[in-house]
Parts: sequence; structure tokens; C-alpha cells
Amino acid sequence: MKQADTENVIKYVQTAIENHELLPGDRLPAERKLAEMLGVSRNVVRQSIQKLELYGIVTTLPQSGTFISSFSKQQLDMLINNAINIGSYDFESLMSVRVLLEAEALRLCALNHTEQDMDDIVAAFAEYEKNLNTDRRQETDFNFHLTISKGAHNPVIHSMLLSIIPDTLRYYERWRLCRGSEARTRTEHREMVDFISSRQTENARELIERHLINPRMLAK
Repeated sequence: MKQADTENVIKYVQTAIENHELLPGDRLPAERKLAEMLGVSRNVVRQSIQKLELYGIVTTLPQSGTFISSFSKQQLDMLINNAINIGSYDFESLMSVRVLLEAEALRLCALNHTEQDMDDIVAAFAEYEKNLNTDRRQETDFNFHLTISKGAHNPVIHSMLLSIIPDTLRYYERWRLCRGSEARTRTEHREMVDFISSRQTENARELIERHLINPRMLAK
């Protein structure tokens, strides 16, 4: 996913607000329709909406859709400019923060997950396995990790992970970091599922550090 693609989706929303085509409380077009309109993948649309949601520009309601937040136009302009202009970070810094956040997310998910969270994690793992040899491998890999962070029930950790994903994905795509080592990565993902299911809370950091050792070594 290119950073420019994400910015194009955000700028589409900005222009629609400026032209009064989208007003506070209005629902965004469906993910598939937005992807077709803007000539980008659904994954790009999904990540863009997550970024817009992180900055409070939109709100996503389950089974209902994504809606423009109820701010004044001036407030929305400021929020959108912040979302577009956020700096790109170096890969080593991103990976260091990712380890910190994901280790704590894994530990808290093992401690706090509900039955529904566990079902969602198992489903995300199955989707990842199904797409190991497709162009959706990277998308389903990151979605698996985000599903774990949701199960941690700490919205700050989840939001912070969402905020670093676009920049992290740029490096993963540039260096094709989701290629190869399918067996090892799948085994480590399975370990995470078992870790959470058995409600272990110790050694979460060790598991995450081992899982991310290759990109961390490259980052250095």
C-alpha cells in the first residue's frame, strides 16, 4: 500500500466535506464503492478509514457504516490536515514501538479476552492461513495482530497500533517482508492463539520479539 494512495482517500473525504457533498452525520460510501471510485484496493480504503477514525474524523458503527463526525467544518479541516501531514517514521523506531505495543496487547488479550474475542482471533488466524499464498497475505497478517489488540480491551494500545500501521506497511512492502518463512510465521501465529486461549500472561514480549526478529534485524 502506497502512502499516496491513503492520502488520496483522505483528500477525497476532505474535498467532499469542502463541497458540502458530505456533511457531519452523513455516511461514507461503502468500502467497495470507494475502492472502485478512487481506483485503489479495499485494503487501502480500510486503512484510510482506520486513520480517519483514529483522528476522530469519522465514526464506524457495526452493521451501520462509517459516518462523518459531528464537528464544525473548521474542526474537520484541522483534523484532516493532521491526518495527512503526520510524519513518516524510520523503520527501526516503528519496529521498537510495535514490539512494545504488541507485547502488551498480547499479554492483556490473554488476560481480558471474551469468548467473542477468541472467536474473532481464531477466525482472523484462519483467514491468514487461507491467504498465505495470495496477495492478501500481508493484509490478513496485520489484521490478525489488530484483532489481538482489540481483544486486549485497551483502546489506547489499539489506536496507537493503528496510527503506525501505514508507515510500517510501506517498509514491509518495500522490502517484501511478508514473503518467505511461511511455516515459521504460521507456527508463531498459532502459538499466539494458544497463548491467548490458555490465558498465559508471562513471556508475551519474548514471543513477540521472536516473531518480529527478522524485520527488527533489517531495521537496524
